[in-house]
Formats: sequence, C-alpha cells, structure tokens
Amino acid sequence: MISQEKIITTGLITKAIWFEDDVEISDYKSTHVTGYEYNYTFSSNNGEIVSGVNFTYGELPFNKLISEIPYEINIEYLKDQPKIN
Repeated sequence: MISQEKIITTGLITKAIWFEDDVEISDYKSTHVTGYEYNYTFSSNNGEIVSGVNFTYGELPFNKLISEIPYEINIEYLKDQPKIN
C-alpha cells in the first residue's frame, strides 16, 4: 500500500494512437478490443518534466478526439517520486 503524500497537477496529452487487438479473457476465449495508447507530460512541483505513455480501452480520457490533442488532464503523482503517477 502506498501511503506517501500525493500531489495533483495539470498535464497534457500530447499524442495518441488508436489500436485494436484480440485479448485473451479466459482459456481459449478472446475478445476484440479497441482503444488508445497516449503520451502525456507534466511538470512536478520541483520543476522536473515527466513524460509517460499509457493506454485506455474505449475512448481517450474525457472522451476527447485525437483532433483535440494537445489537451489538459489532471495527473496524480507521489510527492517525492513524480515518475510514479
């Protein structure tokens, strides 16, 4: 369990790519999924620039479109370890 102080800041989704895949859900069964892999960046309270990659099934966060990128998002990170977000 993580019990360190957390900080919420504003960051940006800077790039997204749509994907589709077949994912195994149980023995010998799979399902077709779609979603987005996206890049994000933010600045920590100590000025460190942090970038990362995440993915989501379905829509982009806040149901935005790729054409709306870049757009702001809220990011929560550990105060002393901003790369854990």
